[in-house]
Amino acid sequence: MPAIGVDAELEEYRQLMEAPTEFEEGFTAKTIVGALFIAFIFLPGSIYLWLVAGHTLGAAAQWVTVILFVEVARRSFMVLRRQEVYLLVYVAAALIGTNPFQGFIWNVYLRTSHVTKGLGIADEIPTWIVPVANSPAIIHRTFIHRDWLIPIAIMLFGNTVGRIKGFSFGYFLFRLTSDYERLPFPMAPVGALSATALAEITTKEETWRWRLFSIGAMIGLAWGIFYVGIPTLTGALMSRPLQLIKIPFIDLTHNTQNVLPATPTGIGTDLGAFLYGFVAPFWSVTGGFLAAVMVMILNPILYYKGILRQWRHGMDTIQTQTVNHYDFWLSASIGVSLAVATIGLVTVITSAIKARGQLGEHERERGSWAPRPGRGDFPLPIILSAYVLASLAYIYLAHTLVPHFYLWFL
Repeated sequence: MPAIGVDAELEEYRQLMEAPTEFEEGFTAKTIVGALFIAFIFLPGSIYLWLVAGHTLGAAAQWVTVILFVEVARRSFMVLRRQEVYLLVYVAAALIGTNPFQGFIWNVYLRTSHVTKGLGIADEIPTWIVPVANSPAIIHRTFIHRDWLIPIAIMLFGNTVGRIKGFSFGYFLFRLTSDYERLPFPMAPVGALSATALAEITTKEETWRWRLFSIGAMIGLAWGIFYVGIPTLTGALMSRPLQLIKIPFIDLTHNTQNVLPATPTGIGTDLGAFLYGFVAPFWSVTGGFLAAVMVMILNPILYYKGILRQWRHGMDTIQTQTVNHYDFWLSASIGVSLAVATIGLVTVITSAIKARGQLGEHERERGSWAPRPGRGDFPLPIILSAYVLASLAYIYLAHTLVPHFYLWFL
């Protein structure tokens, strides 16, 4: 039983995986071969699937790669250690999630879309984002053209600096939240337990983790056959793909627009989002549900008040979301983000002031900033310096591209 004053749900997450007491190197030749396999085999397939169905292979590429290497290792009488398996999963997630050219395709749509032309912003998009509409690069649908040199160069610079920022400040937050504050990470045990299950079977010790992993894989496989497999195969043979299950959601806006005007409604068909609800903390799911209900209540009110001016009867979910975003929710989301940031800072500062001195009777003990022996921690001053330098590089680039923008706001 958890101690008095401790959240039982958070303690349950903490106890799913025990904290390691020793650390081993996971970056080996096996993980390098696995990363190359993902880059040359799964990444092109993920890009094609995104263009066809609007979804990427995502986690499938990670786990298929890991399962493949696990089976090869078993038949080669080799053992993949837990560190190697988890690092391979992490590298797979980073590679599959890195496809910046998807953004260029979206930018071309913004340049040529009737929606943006109707709003009068299509011609206002700078050429360092996307070439002009009559450029041969857009007409012939190719990235191999000099008009794409500046956008691609900016993309490469942004990705490099972004990686530095993400790693440096992410590592600092890891040390803060995991080592010092000892906060739970609800989704972390999911990936860790899956990697542990795959590592265990290489030692011929199949536990309950492998059984649950296999059940989940079969559920996903069965769903994927109907969700992605049939549309992909029929799309290659027929003029229109056969979708037994609508991708990515079932649009109900046309059915509810008389009762809920200017309100996008639908049923999501992504199995991953559904299963996520079983893992996410209760109050996280509750907050998402209340936010959805609030939108369903506010949108009709805003429409009748004349704030959502661009919405018209007959618009589908995507069109409704687009016009509502420009009319109200873009500015509202900025305000909410600033409010949440302010409340968070005030709460942290207040809690820090109250926590100074002796810990409360039922308050959990905090961790330490001291590096763990053998874990390969980086010095925090170097990490924070890298983040500051990367941020300054971003600011310099933004100021160079948009010189009249307020520098203090960057």
